[in-house]
Amino acid sequence: MEGKTFTLSTLLDAVTASTKKVKGTQLDSLGLRLEYNCHLVLEAYKHRNVGPKVRATLEELSADLRDAAKIADALHQPDLRGTCLSLATRIETMAAQYETATDDYVHLVSRLTQAFTLARQKVVKA
Repeated sequence: MEGKTFTLSTLLDAVTASTKKVKGTQLDSLGLRLEYNCHLVLEAYKHRNVGPKVRATLEELSADLRDAAKIADALHQPDLRGTCLSLATRIETMAAQYETATDDYVHLVSRLTQAFTLARQKVVKA
């Protein structure tokens, strides 16, 4: 791009578009982490192998959802932010009582990736 002149507006638009792509990629990455960790948790409950590692994985899920909420906030996506924070809070509650988690909580984990993906798709379309 040597020798080319750009207006400040053009440059800002390019930076904004690039930043949005990076943030979108970060959300995609978090989606994969969520899917992997949900699988670990569901397998542990399925095989009744529930120990401290499950709690740690649930805490990691919650942290990833909170990270996704921060990214959504940076992208000015309040719906995605709210969805992520709500899911994070519910997962934190589950982590606190992981040894006696109800079927509702296990069902939540089984649907968490789908809920995140649906909320994420709304951002992509926006």
